[in-house]
Order: sequence, then structure tokens, then C-alpha cells
Amino acid sequence: MATGFAGWIFGGKQAAKNTNDRSEIENLKLITQEWREAAQSWKDMADEYQKKHIDNSRKLMSMEEEIQTLKRQVARQTKRIAELEKHEKR
Repeated sequence: MATGFAGWIFGGKQAAKNTNDRSEIENLKLITQEWREAAQSWKDMADEYQKKHIDNSRKLMSMEEEIQTLKRQVARQTKRIAELEKHEKR
């Protein structure tokens, strides 16, 4: 009977330890999963910002080309106006 009682006491402690080990392992699994999800979320966000950056860079280049074209047109028109003014003064 004493042996059974001692076995029950020590067996209970071992069972509690195993339960705690399992709980700790489960907690670590949950933490790992949360980190993976957070990392994936950050990666997705970074990918989206990279796409926007590339699109904005392309738009900027296009706008710079358009500005240069408009500057050339303004210069031509300014030259025409100056020539017309010369002819009117004569």
C-alpha cells in the first residue's frame, strides 16, 4: 500500500511535469506560428510598398519626360511670339 501511495505521489508529479512540458511545447508552437504570420504580413507589406515604389518611379520618369517636352514647346512658342512681335513693330 505504501508503495502504491508513493507511486501515486511521484507518478502524479511526473504526469504534471509532462503536462507542463506539453503546455510549454504548445505555447512555443503558438508563438512560432504568430511570428511566422507576422513575418509573412511584413513581407507582404514590403512587397506592396516595393510595387508602389516601382510604379511611382515609372510615373516620375514619364512626368519628367513630359515636362521636358512641354519646356521645348514653351521655348518654341516663346520664340514664335518674339518673332511675331518683331514683325509687328516693323
